[in-house]
Amino acid sequence: MPHSPDPKSPPPTLTTLMQTRHSTRLFLSTPIPQSLLTSVLTLAQNTPSNSNLQPWRLKILTGTALSQLSSALLSAVSAGNAPVTAPIPDSYKHYRSAMGRELYGPRGYAIAREDAAGMEAARRRNYNFFGAPVGVIVYMDSALAEVDVMCVGMG
Repeated sequence: MPHSPDPKSPPPTLTTLMQTRHSTRLFLSTPIPQSLLTSVLTLAQNTPSNSNLQPWRLKILTGTALSQLSSALLSAVSAGNAPVTAPIPDSYKHYRSAMGRELYGPRGYAIAREDAAGMEAARRRNYNFFGAPVGVIVYMDSALAEVDVMCVGMG
């Protein structure tokens, strides 16, 4: 009789994926083969969504298009038009602080807290997709319901 996995334990693959997840803030400029991009994006279409709408849409940018968008974003930031996020509730601030220590500390960018220029240079990397050769803009139709925003995060 085949072995049945323990329903109380996550499958080993899921465990490995969750335990090895990380945030990458610097990429190689090595091009990604179109076949690999297509494969990954096709796989993503299997994620759940409300009524199977799969409301996410993607704009894939490479080469000149990616460079032009990065330049436009950096110009907007330089002109004082950087996006402003809502204040973080106090009960969540420790998560941001921990991430900041990891990202800017000795194991990350190694930027001293008082190094304003270094911090700004690191922040500006957001707008050039951290040097990645592919940029993906995820969006959805504004005519869809607010509940569908949650589905976009699953895809």
